[in-house]
Amino acid sequence: MENSEIAPIVENRTQERLQAQVELFADRGVEEFSEDQKKLLKYSSEISKKIDDWNNLPSDLSENVVDLIKRNRDLYFVFLNQGGFLDTSLVEQNIKNYRDKFQPSIIELKKKTANRNPKELPEYLGSGSNGSAFLITVEGKKYAAKFSGSTTQINFEIKPLIKAKGIPHTAQLVNYSFEDGVIITELLP
Repeated sequence: MENSEIAPIVENRTQERLQAQVELFADRGVEEFSEDQKKLLKYSSEISKKIDDWNNLPSDLSENVVDLIKRNRDLYFVFLNQGGFLDTSLVEQNIKNYRDKFQPSIIELKKKTANRNPKELPEYLGSGSNGSAFLITVEGKKYAAKFSGSTTQINFEIKPLIKAKGIPHTAQLVNYSFEDGVIITELLP
């Protein structure tokens, strides 16, 4: 059986599980800091919402996404079928939490920052070489939302934040979204 004939494991398939599988594949199954890694992370949400059959891609996918899928499809199937259990639970939880809790605030903040100097907004916290941070309030609690223009940079930054979970006096990762280009952390005092 050729790799192109191998079907991915789709037990309990949900949009969140498929998105998590694509994100994990992008992180572990393709070359780090490559264009394909960046695009797979960025478009993981779109891919997960639209693809039911990997052999018959929807006609409304952009040509870039179709080319990306065709280039990586066989590697993706091998990645999913390489044996053992692929734990997607933390990524799935992040996706659901972001969509339910943070995305509305991020969409609103993006509207405020469109065509404006971000430094003029009261929510502006600061900027660095990799992005700008803004204050958001969700369910009465304040968070820092850092926007980065690079999906690869977000993927690079969340790894140490995940490892720093629970360490006092360090930024605590709350959520992230490759699609919206944002990392959400608790505010440091």
